[in-house]
Amino acid sequence: MNEMTIETGSKIGIYGLGLTGQSVAKFLDGKGFSLHLFDDSPTESHLHWLRNLRTKFTLL
Repeated sequence: MNEMTIETGSKIGIYGLGLTGQSVAKFLDGKGFSLHLFDDSPTESHLHWLRNLRTKFTLL
C-alpha cells in the first residue's frame, strides 16, 4: 500500500466527490490545507491550479 506525507499548508486537488474524496476532504478540513475539489475531468483552469501546487509527497 502506498502512503503519502503532505505538509501542512499544501494545496491539494481532489478529483471525484465520491465517498473517498469526501472522506479525505473531511479529514483535511480545517487543518491548514488549501483544498480544491473537482467533480469531473480537469479544465484548463484546473490544470493551471494543479501546475502551481507546491505539495511535497513522500511515497512509502
